[in-house]
Amino acid sequence: MLLQHQERAGDAVGAVIARTDYTRRSPFSLGGRGGHKEWHHFCVLGEEIALLVNFSLSDDVRPQAARGAELARLTLLVRGAEWDGDVESFLPDEVVVRGGRIDLAFGRNTLRFQDGVYRIAVALEDRPVTVALELRPLAMPGVAPNIPLPDGPPLRWVIVPRLSANGNVTLAGRAYRFANVLAYHDHNWGHFLWGHSFSWVWGYSLPLDARVPWSLAFVRLTNRTRTHALAQGLFLWKHAWNHRVFLDDHLELRMDLGHLRPARLFKVPRVMGLLSPETLPDVPRWVEMRAREDGDALRYRFEARHLAQVVIPSETDLSVTIINEVTGTSTLQGRIGGETIDFRSRAVCEFLGT
Repeated sequence: MLLQHQERAGDAVGAVIARTDYTRRSPFSLGGRGGHKEWHHFCVLGEEIALLVNFSLSDDVRPQAARGAELARLTLLVRGAEWDGDVESFLPDEVVVRGGRIDLAFGRNTLRFQDGVYRIAVALEDRPVTVALELRPLAMPGVAPNIPLPDGPPLRWVIVPRLSANGNVTLAGRAYRFANVLAYHDHNWGHFLWGHSFSWVWGYSLPLDARVPWSLAFVRLTNRTRTHALAQGLFLWKHAWNHRVFLDDHLELRMDLGHLRPARLFKVPRVMGLLSPETLPDVPRWVEMRAREDGDALRYRFEARHLAQVVIPSETDLSVTIINEVTGTSTLQGRIGGETIDFRSRAVCEFLGT
């Protein structure tokens, strides 16, 4: 009954998503500021397999690049018994992006929003991974329009915290099926360079039991050493609606002083592993966020399990920027408006570092 209610709500939010989640595009080719980045990110955590898909566009700020040139990349991470996936880049004549819509084609890989549903089709060139998914939104999008960055204008963030995923993933010849599995999507855009002096921790949680109506996302943006918070927020949905937001001074984040130590560290693209071979990632084993305001209180705790790294060349020096994608489990407990919240979930945390 709850899933049917959510699917009906998903039909209603399609028009709102079309007005908020559309691809913005860079103003660089029209004489505007360079350094624009934009990406559409999706996560699906099933019982047997975890999937992260990211379509990204970035202004090519290299001195030899033509004005207005963009770098189009597809990042795909999939975890069955172990990690697989890759980062693929595309030539300009392989890329079709329609601004003002959600309609991207990177080679034979596509992301489209049609009839109130996101449709993703991906087939990696050099790895035995394919994805064919339909994701129906079950909650109204949340918009964070002004996340401050220290070296430029603010970052924008649209969150669709809860979707129903249906489709297939093939990994090394084995087929996996998603049937009404809860999923997450966000969309980010703004002007910054990889290597600027900031870091972030971001995460989301969706309940193991789809009858539980709660969905959660949070973000904490800091200086590079994570000693000073520039902004932070925790966003809670009930059914299709944003139910509660905690910001800045009403949040406290704690992280394990130790670090996650996987036996084998998976990195993409594989060639970048040669430039960043270290096996001691700066990723805590747990993260805890406490929120309290006006009699409402929440305690969120993420326990890390599996780690993969996306390694990006710095745009400010000869180093690299590392995005740590961490899957695990989480708990959310507390009271909002006198209502008790207590559930477990599959979850993802992402740690941006150097």
